[in-house]
Amino acid sequence: MGIPKVTHPVPRSVLFSILLTVPGQGIVVLAFVADPSNITNLKTALDTPGKLYTPTEAQLDGWLNETNDATNAFTQRLLRVGEDEPMPEKPGPLYPSVSRDTGAKVLDLVANTSRPIPIVKELEFIRDTLFCEWAYVIDLDVEVLEVYAGNRDDGETQTRFGEAEGVKAGQGPVPMGMWWFDGLPTQAEMEALGAQEYDE
Repeated sequence: MGIPKVTHPVPRSVLFSILLTVPGQGIVVLAFVADPSNITNLKTALDTPGKLYTPTEAQLDGWLNETNDATNAFTQRLLRVGEDEPMPEKPGPLYPSVSRDTGAKVLDLVANTSRPIPIVKELEFIRDTLFCEWAYVIDLDVEVLEVYAGNRDDGETQTRFGEAEGVKAGQGPVPMGMWWFDGLPTQAEMEALGAQEYDE
């Protein structure tokens, strides 16, 4: 199967992009973009000074220690559960916006949370040939959703990711589809992109 045909120009300017390895995240991204209020809120959040901030290494280390302590406490609770007792529910991330388990749900955190949100930017992940399986770009300038598959070295060409992210010509994510916000794919069509990527 070939790459879906793109019939509109897409500029390089990007205000928000998310790189994911958590399975099924394309559907989460699609649902987010399909709601116009999310786009409005996301634009507002990105234009609000201080809404997003980069945490210090000390903060990240402290949050990691807190998370490890919470995980250890949960494990100890599991060991004390009797045969007739219900299993305790696993706690969610203490700091979800910097947790890889949050995946595309970080979009909702940024768009629909009033408090400042810590964000770790790792654009170099786009060239990780082992773990970067998909890339999703939400272009707020022209209101286009872009989907890219993996980091490959198969001669495919793309122009979205370039030297700024350390991606060499002929390498990097392969474009799988681009859609205007008012002409988004269905959930089935988004899921089919995954099948297409693995069938090739």
